[in-house]
Amino acid sequence: MQDAGHSCPLSHKTLARCHGILDVPLDHAALSGKQREVAAVIQSGEMLLLGDPAATLDRLVYPVHCLDFETFKPALPLYPGTRVHQAVPFQWSDHVLFEDGDFEHPELLFEGAGDPRPQFLASLLKAVDGEGSVVVYSSYESSQLKALAGDFPQYREPIAAIQGRLFDLEKEVVKQHVRHPDFHAFTSIKYVGPALVDELSYDGLAIQSGDAAMLPYEAVAAGRVTPAEWQRILDDLREYCGTDTLSLVKLLERFRELAQ
Repeated sequence: MQDAGHSCPLSHKTLARCHGILDVPLDHAALSGKQREVAAVIQSGEMLLLGDPAATLDRLVYPVHCLDFETFKPALPLYPGTRVHQAVPFQWSDHVLFEDGDFEHPELLFEGAGDPRPQFLASLLKAVDGEGSVVVYSSYESSQLKALAGDFPQYREPIAAIQGRLFDLEKEVVKQHVRHPDFHAFTSIKYVGPALVDELSYDGLAIQSGDAAMLPYEAVAAGRVTPAEWQRILDDLREYCGTDTLSLVKLLERFRELAQ
């Protein structure tokens, strides 16, 4: 279903006459369960919690690693063994949340020459080694870990161990338990974060999305920037990726409050 204020996408004749989501009759048989939930929260203006989010969150094991990757996709392969437009991870951020509420923030942004993947992978495996859930937002990190295991089979076992600890916050909590009018029927962290946590915003960042991070880093990797531009891009990347993982920490705190 589209955002509030946009034309109604349903094909039934009755619904086709509606001017927007505010006009959709909630008892109409053409609505799916999820469409009805989205329409209801937008019409009411109030958040809706479904199921038992507390039980879902109780599956988390401390220390909780809130993890995010950044990748870029060179049109022409820059490194041996890579393909055209292959996603090459070059940065990770990990906000580690402890049970007493404290957290620390290890991170890696590859700044050297050559393929960033060996250093990316070695540093990541060291940082998240041990116990504790690894919280991500979407399946992207899992897909990148799978690709790295294929490219670096010597690390297949420790990579599989990380994958076994993954907890997808979007899939497990947001999609299963939370409906909010300010999500506008989306579950992207760019909508969910600001809707639930007042201080979360990407508006002031020079880089505001993973797609926007790709091109400047590719320019760095290809040596097409001045030293001053190089430093500015790296600073912007650190701020953006760190904001993503801090957002996961804040969202976890907010979801625990809501669940209670």
